[in-house]
Amino acid sequence: MARALVLSIAVFAFAAAAVAGETVTAFGDSFTEAANSWVYTVAQTKGWTLTNRAASGSQLGDAGQVDRIFEEQPGRDSRYTLLTGYNDMRARGRAGIVFFRGTFEASLAHLALLHEEKVFAADPRILYHGVWQDVLVGTRAVRATEDPAATATLSVRGETVYVVAERFHTGGGEMLVSVDGVEYGPFNAARNLPTNRGRASAPFLIRITSLKAGTHKVVISKSRGSAIAFGWVAGVERQPAIRRPLVYAGNAPRMQTNGYVHPRFEQWSHGSDQAVASYNDTMCSVVTLLQADGLDVTYVDVSSAYDPDTAHIADDRIHPSALGHTAIANAFLNAVTAHETHAVARRENRGP
Repeated sequence: MARALVLSIAVFAFAAAAVAGETVTAFGDSFTEAANSWVYTVAQTKGWTLTNRAASGSQLGDAGQVDRIFEEQPGRDSRYTLLTGYNDMRARGRAGIVFFRGTFEASLAHLALLHEEKVFAADPRILYHGVWQDVLVGTRAVRATEDPAATATLSVRGETVYVVAERFHTGGGEMLVSVDGVEYGPFNAARNLPTNRGRASAPFLIRITSLKAGTHKVVISKSRGSAIAFGWVAGVERQPAIRRPLVYAGNAPRMQTNGYVHPRFEQWSHGSDQAVASYNDTMCSVVTLLQADGLDVTYVDVSSAYDPDTAHIADDRIHPSALGHTAIANAFLNAVTAHETHAVARRENRGP
């Protein structure tokens, strides 16, 4: 009996230590960076150790979000939250959705794939032909070319191929991606909309889907125009033998009707309820696509939980109040609980 009690205590202590060792890294804007942010409530409730890498005033394509995201080297135990789109909606309105979508796809793909699944542009497994050069975009390393005869060739495994390319404000060209001799594209790498902080280029994701399982030969080349560049390539297996990172992606909250026009800064006055709906439809669509590819990404409907026409909004009519942060935290906690419940059911159905 005493031995059984000792064993029970040991098992409980091990489980507690495992839970205590779980972590979460958060990305986003001032909604997440704030000292009273919702993410602290989520981390405390779940017993996770929090690293908050959000940046106030940032859009997704800014250094404070996308560069920090791409600095991550996701592992099997990695867990992330991303609450974004609010400042992009305010700064660009519906005109920015195409560019936001590409960067949102690339950001989620980077967080949800293991570091070891990606083949980065400087990897010696890539065979380069023609003139290529290494370029640093903020802290993100890409390899670029203006050579019309240049190619980059590599092999990857999976039913889907991802290429994270770079879209430029000026000077970008069009990219082609060939998989097993079948050409896809061209993919436009030009006319990116700069952020309010002046970041002129941003990553976007190219997805080549519905491939047969196995190894595929990928060739990247330029179709026309000026420079093309890419950061990494990955083959994505729909049912990998390894555990991938968890990503919880929250959508953009609404503002009060009279709050979309900033009293002093016109560059933050392009939002609307219609723009919020368009951004959120886009984010939901992206999450659904990446889930189908095999990534462990969960959509968190913050907008439905957060009501700016109540005490959820602060006096500045921009940021959440304490009640608003609680509403956002509850939306994430509900999504986490649903995900964990589904994961347990999936393991039970799969059996030993």
